[in-house]
Amino acid sequence: MLVPYKAQEAFRLGPAYAQETCKVVFAVPSLFLYPMVDVSIKVAVAGILGRGFLWLVASGSVNTERALINGHEITDGHRTFAYSGKELCMMVYWLAATLWVFEFLMALSHFA
Repeated sequence: MLVPYKAQEAFRLGPAYAQETCKVVFAVPSLFLYPMVDVSIKVAVAGILGRGFLWLVASGSVNTERALINGHEITDGHRTFAYSGKELCMMVYWLAATLWVFEFLMALSHFA
């Protein structure tokens, strides 16, 4: 019985909260700029960390397969990477560190 009453009250007060939020945002114009700065920082960090991870992926040894078609040898049609255990551990470590960095950025954006 109490839940429908509280839900009705929330629906009644929702537009008032939205109007007050709009008033605050328009009163402090720098609030418009903050999300764009936050996203641009996260995109830049993602680009840097992604490029580093691609360098790490490219550090594996490249294996090419060869095919013989109508007497002609075809190379470089298909390539695979082979990784040592140490390289795989480095990739897992890099991904864990990337998640940690993004969690840190998320915390900074909430408490800044």
